[in-house]
Amino acid sequence: MVEPHISPRDVIVHPSRTPSSPYHIFFLPGNPGLVEYYAGFLESLHQSLNKALPGFHVTGCSFAGFETTASINNSAQGRGKEQLYNITEQTDFALEKLRQCITTDNISESKPKVILIGHSFGTFVATEVMKRIQTEQLREAFDVVGGVLLFPPIPDLEMSPRGSKLAAFLRWKYLPGICSSLAGLVHILPVSWTHAVIRHATAFPADALATTHAFLGSKTGVAQALYLGRLECDEIKAARWESAFQSIAQLTPKPPVIRIFFGSDDHWVLNELRDAFVSQYCDPNGPKGFGEKLDITARVDPSDDGDETSVVIPHDFSIRHSEHVVPYVVEDINEIVHAIAQ
Repeated sequence: MVEPHISPRDVIVHPSRTPSSPYHIFFLPGNPGLVEYYAGFLESLHQSLNKALPGFHVTGCSFAGFETTASINNSAQGRGKEQLYNITEQTDFALEKLRQCITTDNISESKPKVILIGHSFGTFVATEVMKRIQTEQLREAFDVVGGVLLFPPIPDLEMSPRGSKLAAFLRWKYLPGICSSLAGLVHILPVSWTHAVIRHATAFPADALATTHAFLGSKTGVAQALYLGRLECDEIKAARWESAFQSIAQLTPKPPVIRIFFGSDDHWVLNELRDAFVSQYCDPNGPKGFGEKLDITARVDPSDDGDETSVVIPHDFSIRHSEHVVPYVVEDINEIVHAIAQ
């Protein structure tokens, strides 16, 4: 278990042991969009990738509206009424953070090569970033050569087992304000009491407890999470995923290589729709496959719930199962590096 950081970070940076390496891993979290939840995952990924050359810089950032390092107003009054960021604005924010990351970290003589990793909501933002690279004229600065999409809510979160139950609740206009106020009240309790409440509700380990405590105390975090949840249900549909992948397939001179990892029984994904998506889009010969235009493959967690020697990886893998996801991600990254070298 990773020791809790003294103050949850909005950006986590692990430089390569080979400073001149052109390879940059840029990670985007799920919702809630606090990168500190993934501190152990990013540290383990960095260590695993840098056991062999070439080295990899690994960076992750929180989404806009989830900042915990700014001055926090502990009053419950007025919480959740500040600006909230939609999906397009979160994509803008991620692009700007990526620019800053490359500008700060890159000392390579060759053009930086970026591999995006996203989890859940972050997978859609990652595809939007890949799609927009050409129009943003960022190819002069770096190339996005690949993407690893972990537990994407494909193709329709609202039709998933949990999404179907929560969609109507998320659309209630007073929900962000009420939940933000309640979170503020919990946060102003003595820390030990707040942690006890969180532990009772979630059974989180110590590092995730500390991050959740900061999340409850952030100025807009709770409202932002609920707002994004509603947008995920309302806006991220099968047609929008298809449009994003079609746009990526048209990128020149060579589109990014995409690898997708689904949970075997993810409560945010309907298995039947997931399987249909994989057969239609991720098989080059499928009815909506991209052929040789786009190197995109998907796999479902092979773990067997009935096998005592395997662990079924949950959607929120970063809480207790990072070590089970890292090997799959390392394998995908190695495939991407090999593919772009050809």
